[in-house]
Amino acid sequence: MKKYTPIIAAILALLLLAGGLYWYSYHVGVKEKIDRTVDAVAILEDGRELDCTVRFLGTLYVDHPSTEIDQFHGDYDGGIWINDHMVLNSYSFERTDEHGIMNGQYYLSLDMSLFAAKVDAADIFPDMESQTVYVVLKSNTPEEYSPIVELLKNESKYQK
Repeated sequence: MKKYTPIIAAILALLLLAGGLYWYSYHVGVKEKIDRTVDAVAILEDGRELDCTVRFLGTLYVDHPSTEIDQFHGDYDGGIWINDHMVLNSYSFERTDEHGIMNGQYYLSLDMSLFAAKVDAADIFPDMESQTVYVVLKSNTPEEYSPIVELLKNESKYQK
């Protein structure tokens, strides 16, 4: 038995180290500061399009089970902003359904290349009356964002 004691101790030490590394990666992940502003288009109910901007700001946790953009951990002004109006103070990719819809109002792909939001026009354009507006990135094609906007429209039917 004494012959195997060092081997068992080494295996236990490796298991403890592996467990510690797993815990660290799960609870901490890799943090990346982001401050990205991209051109977007707001599509009004009557079909008109108005230029706007979308800003992703805060800490992006990558290689983490719940990849998220978060205002917390020191980023008190973080989140997603449209025309300098905060629409989300944090966004967790873990809280999306199979389509990526969060609360029936937002979509953001994991690589942050595809974004769509359903917001009130009065919130992002102070001189406009209240109406639903769909915001998409200018870099997204209608083929990319149309199915998502349709999901956002259909999602709102069930929320009333």
